Amino acid sequence: MIGGLLVQLAISRTRFRVLVDKPTLNAIAGVALDFLVVAAIASLAVPIMLANWIPLTIVMLAMAGVSVLIYFHVGPRIFREDWAENSIAQFGAQTGVVAIGLMLLRAADPQMRSNAYRAFALRSPSSAPSSAEG
Repeated sequence: MIGGLLVQLAISRTRFRVLVDKPTLNAIAGVALDFLVVAAIASLAVPIMLANWIPLTIVMLAMAGVSVLIYFHVGPRIFREDWAENSIAQFGAQTGVVAIGLMLLRAADPQMRSNAYRAFALRSPSSAPSSAEG
């Protein structure tokens, strides 16, 4: 995020600022997100997951139940606008990694019309250290 801010500040002070508009940034963000999701899935260690499938399954089922409860009960109360999109991104991040949250958000809002992308980016630096989001 800091790198993005520095690039934005640098571009806004040049004549190239007219070339950078929201649709272009959305297209770049979409491609970058696709690469992020592929890299996250490719980095899974399948042998380790297979060796520990019983405890992983127990934890997964318990956390899935809690996460679904939070998604439907807490999400609409916390997020006044675009609650479903904001909640699905947070759901994905808390049940996996940030890449999964962004992938679910992309599936829920492929045109990037909601404020969920911006809200997720703004809250991630403060929530990631405390919630173990990767």
